Amino acid sequence: MNKNTALWVSGCLNVVFAGCLILTAAGAISIPGPSKATAFAASAGQGLKIEQALHTAGLGDVDSKRMVEALILQADTRSTSYEYWVSPQVRELRGQIENLERSARARATLVEMFGPSAKNDPAFANSFRPYHREFPMLTPNQQVQLQEYNLQRLKAQLEGAAAGMMRVRANTAEDLLDQLLKPDERFEYLLRESVLAKALSSSSFEFTEPEFRSVFGILAKTSPEMVMGVNPVTLNEALTSEANQKAIVESIGRERYDALRRARDPSYNLLRRIAQARGIPADKIEQAYTLLANSKPPQGDPAAAKPPAELASLLGAQPANEVFRAFQYSRQQSGAGRGLAQATSHLSGMPIQATPLNPQTLSNQ
Repeated sequence: MNKNTALWVSGCLNVVFAGCLILTAAGAISIPGPSKATAFAASAGQGLKIEQALHTAGLGDVDSKRMVEALILQADTRSTSYEYWVSPQVRELRGQIENLERSARARATLVEMFGPSAKNDPAFANSFRPYHREFPMLTPNQQVQLQEYNLQRLKAQLEGAAAGMMRVRANTAEDLLDQLLKPDERFEYLLRESVLAKALSSSSFEFTEPEFRSVFGILAKTSPEMVMGVNPVTLNEALTSEANQKAIVESIGRERYDALRRARDPSYNLLRRIAQARGIPADKIEQAYTLLANSKPPQGDPAAAKPPAELASLLGAQPANEVFRAFQYSRQQSGAGRGLAQATSHLSGMPIQATPLNPQTLSNQ
């Protein structure tokens, strides 16, 4: 299909869709709401009217079904006012919940109209395979169940946000993800949607896919409690622990590990700003950061500590003193947040306790 033909087909489909909307508005074609789905399905003539209208317009079987699906979703769209006085977090959660509930109602209507076979009909992939892009390995039934699970998770988050606090995850032996997904599928889900995955990817470091999978797997195996509850402080502590550092270096190499460590370290960004202000060459500040990051913290009163001799030789006495003081101050600020990190590491929007990942599953990734 050349470009002109594609544009012509797209234009025709837009005209058909607009025509269907006009017919719907005029009452010639009606799309049922969730409370009318059963009655509508019992009226075969109404379903045939939509099918015939779309076939007459030149659409094939798959395209006509997709158009019906689009009309159902469009008819269930609700116009709500923009509640600017409400917390952005609450507004976002409400919008996500509304979209998932609308998808659930559309699925129910499609099953009523086309029967149980609609669940596996490729024409209705948008409704019955909502995570096809993220989790193509899951069946339509698993993807629908996963969306229902996420709907309950979002409702739990909304409940906590409305109360002005994070919802504490209940400790339970029953993990819905364990019931829904096989171990390898569960790993893939957590690799994409867990708190740890989102925290790990939220930095300026550009992972490759193998690097991300490897680092996530190492952290999830050594600190499974972080998978569904972690913050920047606890994550950085985990990345720099002796055991994890050794495993990550073996996996992605020393150079890439150092780059990851720098990207996640507020001290590094502070030293870069000092270097720009003082005209310190970039390569020297890189060496200075590596030197300080690999040095043991000073003992006794931090204010009385002196820069390492190597740092003074590298930068000069005055710049070395300034860089050293800034680095120690940044480290102290990070340490001040450790108590909060420990207190909140078990808090997240997830309404359930995620059981530890199976080491065998992780070793196979």
